[in-house]
Amino acid sequence: MSEGRIGLIAGKGPIVKEVADLLSREGKEVVIADLTSSTNKGIVKEDNYFSASPGQVGRIVKGLKSRKASKVVFIGKVEKGELLKGWIPKVDLSALKLLGKLKDWSDDSLMAAAINFLEDSGIEVLGQKEVLAPLMAPKGVLSKTKPTDEQWRDIAYGFVMAKAIGSLGIGQTVVVKRRAVAAVESLEGTDATIRRGGELAGKGAVVVKVKRPRQVERMDLPGVGMETLNSVIDAQCKVLAFEAHETVLMNREELLERADHWGISVVGVTLEMLREYDPPSVSYSFGKGEEEG
Repeated sequence: MSEGRIGLIAGKGPIVKEVADLLSREGKEVVIADLTSSTNKGIVKEDNYFSASPGQVGRIVKGLKSRKASKVVFIGKVEKGELLKGWIPKVDLSALKLLGKLKDWSDDSLMAAAINFLEDSGIEVLGQKEVLAPLMAPKGVLSKTKPTDEQWRDIAYGFVMAKAIGSLGIGQTVVVKRRAVAAVESLEGTDATIRRGGELAGKGAVVVKVKRPRQVERMDLPGVGMETLNSVIDAQCKVLAFEAHETVLMNREELLERADHWGISVVGVTLEMLREYDPPSVSYSFGKGEEEG
């Protein structure tokens, strides 16, 4: 990345501070456009911070430009359920025009519209992988506890099922036990899905999180952090698996230490490494460059 100020269009979650700190260590000056009203206040100096509703796209562009941030990255979670319930207190004319042109309010449609608006306004949207390279999850068993053969089969099954629901734009996470899906993520988010899956499947379930096929590459990579692991512990699940090289792994040392304490397997996986565990075949196309399960 070239020198200059980097804007973070910031939702909820500890990843916002982690990324701001990462960029600061690289010598970048960070500007935060906080979509949560105040959750991210104090991460950067006051002059480099402003808040906006997700529906105030004109204010976001103006705030970034006035602070000389010509490049941005989207970081953190914005609850689409709150959007559907009318949570956004202010929607400007630019946002109304954008929403009026959309064929649907799927994640990919909303994100593509946001990227296009920013770039049409002269602000470059950086890919999350480009910015978050040091935080991307590696392949392999990262914890001291290794999955059993039975759990590996559940991981393989869950990986393909998660890709399948992702191809429909539903979610990124499934909870599996004995090759049966106990819970599928939708608007409630990963943590609520894990807790619901644990309640339905009982002790010992497997959690699998993947990147959606045909996902908008510059936004919304799957993320795993301490909140995710704590949900796994609360739900009495025994494995937390996620797609290697496509998942942001936050607070890695702390997460693995806690996982080891609770005897939970933490694994970065790819479809290729799961072939020997007989993943199911599905009829969905996973998009250019991705195989079907």
